Amino acid sequence: MNAAHRPSAWLWPLFVVTAFASTLCGIGGGLFAVPLLHYGCRLPLKLAVATSMALVLVLAATSTTVELARPDTALSLDVVLPLVVGGFLGSRLGLRAAQAISVRGLKQVFVVVLVLAALRVFWVRSAPPAVSGEELSVVARGALVALVGLAGGFVSPLLGVGGGLVVVPGLFLSVPGLGYLEARASALCMSSVIALYVTFVHARAGTLERAAAVRYGSATLLGAVAGTLAVHQPGWADGARVLLGVLLIVTAGRYAWDLRTRAEPEAPPQA
Repeated sequence: MNAAHRPSAWLWPLFVVTAFASTLCGIGGGLFAVPLLHYGCRLPLKLAVATSMALVLVLAATSTTVELARPDTALSLDVVLPLVVGGFLGSRLGLRAAQAISVRGLKQVFVVVLVLAALRVFWVRSAPPAVSGEELSVVARGALVALVGLAGGFVSPLLGVGGGLVVVPGLFLSVPGLGYLEARASALCMSSVIALYVTFVHARAGTLERAAAVRYGSATLLGAVAGTLAVHQPGWADGARVLLGVLLIVTAGRYAWDLRTRAEPEAPPQA
C-alpha cells in the first residue's frame, strides 16, 4: 500500500452513498471520488484524479450492465455509438491537456466546473429540449450526439470524471426526443468506455493507487447497482438531481477554500 494512502472507516460508506447519487444522476462519480481520495486518503491530487478513473470504470460499467439487463432499458445504439466515438476522441485530447496543467490550475478548473455542473443540474430539472419534433436528420442527430461526447470525453481525464456532467445536460437539452433516463444511461455507457481507456493509460504509467482503487471499488459497485435500480422508480431521479447540485456546490467551496489557504508544493505525476 502506498504510504500516501490513509484509509479511514468513514470513507467506505461515503463512497457507497456518492456512487449511489452519482449513478442516479448519470455521472461517473469522479467529482466526488477525487476530493474523497485527495482529502480523505491524502493522495496527491494528480494521483487522486488517476485513481478516481478506476472507480468511474467500476461505477459506469456496473450501471451499464444492470441497465442492459432491464427489459425497459433506456440505452439505444443510435445514441450510444456516436457518443462513444466522440467521447473516445475527446478523452485522447483531454489526456494531453491533463499532462500540461499544474495542480493549482487543476483545482481552479475544478471550482469552475463544479459550479457550472451544479447550475446545469438544477436547470436540467425543468428545461425542455432545445429542438423539438423531428427537426434533425439522422446524420445531424448523430453528429450532435458525437459533439456532446467529444466535450464530455475531453473533461474526463482532465478532472478524473466520467464526463456525465457535460453529457447528461448536453444530450437532454439539445437532442430532440431524448429524455433524462436515456441521457443518463447513455452518458454512463460512454463513461465506461472512456474510463477503461484512461485507467489503462494511468496503470501503465504507474500513476494509479491500486490499493485505494480496490478498497473503494467494492463500495462503488454496491452504490452503482442500487442507484441504477432506484432511478427507474418514481420520484428518485428528481430528488437525486437536487441533492447532486447541493453536493457539487459544497465540493466547489472546499476546493476554493483550499486555494485560498495553502499552496501546492507537489509535482504532478505525468500520465
